[in-house]
Amino acid sequence: MFTRLKYAAVIFSVAVMFACTQWELSSVRRLSTDTAFFTGQLAEITRLDKELLQFRLDATKFVHNQGVSKDDVKMSFDLLWARVNTQHDKFLEPRIATLRTYQAMLESFSEALVKIDSTVAALEPGGNDNLGTIEAALTPFTQPTRLMNEAAYTEMYERSVQTAVSQRHTMQGLDRLQWTLLLAGAAGFFILLRQLRRGEQLVGDLRARETEIRTMASTDHLTGLNNRRYFDERMQEIDDGTWSGECHLLLVDLDGFKQVNDRHGHEAGDIVLKEAAARLLRTAGNEGLLVRLGGDEFAIVIAGATDNAAAIASAAIDSLSQPILFAANSITIGASIGIATRGTGNRIAKTMMHEADMALYEAKASGRNRFCYFGGTLARELGELSHRPHNLSPAAPPSEFKAS
Repeated sequence: MFTRLKYAAVIFSVAVMFACTQWELSSVRRLSTDTAFFTGQLAEITRLDKELLQFRLDATKFVHNQGVSKDDVKMSFDLLWARVNTQHDKFLEPRIATLRTYQAMLESFSEALVKIDSTVAALEPGGNDNLGTIEAALTPFTQPTRLMNEAAYTEMYERSVQTAVSQRHTMQGLDRLQWTLLLAGAAGFFILLRQLRRGEQLVGDLRARETEIRTMASTDHLTGLNNRRYFDERMQEIDDGTWSGECHLLLVDLDGFKQVNDRHGHEAGDIVLKEAAARLLRTAGNEGLLVRLGGDEFAIVIAGATDNAAAIASAAIDSLSQPILFAANSITIGASIGIATRGTGNRIAKTMMHEADMALYEAKASGRNRFCYFGGTLARELGELSHRPHNLSPAAPPSEFKAS
């Protein structure tokens, strides 16, 4: 009788541990199967910041007669309008916390666009008053949209970590189950063999999935380059002091990419992004870090002399200006590049990113398809920068851009 109770206790313990392990495996499957759904909605959120900057840039250049037409301004405004008013909650159970956190901001953003609709329609060259009205309405949303981008990327990373932790717990449960079966002896011998075979297969699948998720968290799924998350982690090495010496940050933005999507569709846009990534990879080679930050924006971080950064920027512009074949069409784009340099001082990565972004803005404002340096600290807002003359003299002070 006592022996039967012992066997019953062993079998019951095994059954309980097996049920717990199955529940953990089900949790991992649930976290994994909706990855595409989750990532797709995040992509919609993270494009909003880009559309806002593009519309403000087009409106500013149109008012100052810098080669942007009224139709371009209307197109940028329509794209921004569509992005803000996308119904992200159309699914039954939206799983993105960022949507709930920034829902009120998105509603206010939509109301602001309604208010400036007539102002945008009345915008004409030299209309600084209307431009000021537009800037006043949109400036309060610049920082929140950037914070929403960061929150979305953070949420994706935390989701990947959660899946990895669940997988590790499942593997630990499998290990406990196997040891229990070994102690059960002859009575559980056949169960042990079965579970060992299943356990090996599950452990292999879980390890492969964990590796895949870690890679996904740091890789751009379209181009195969490293993504913004990986870039931020590497740039943190500058602040930590593990990356010392002179280095250069090149922000690359594709000129004319929006028109590719408008004229040829998103399939052509994907082909252009893949080819641009391949060309930049050939240009940068093994000399530095190349990532896709999002949309049509890339970043290159290299060490060495300033001439090396200029050579890579020039080569990248030449390479990206070559035609790209899509179906029966030959698509031509360009590239604008902003460069920030870190010497042997203690300039932090966040400062470099801001300076490179301002240099990129100057390169676009100066005519595109070129690169500009940022030589020092620039304490100007975007609106002030748009009124600054672009004919940069060689005698400009260090706080000015150096255009090439």
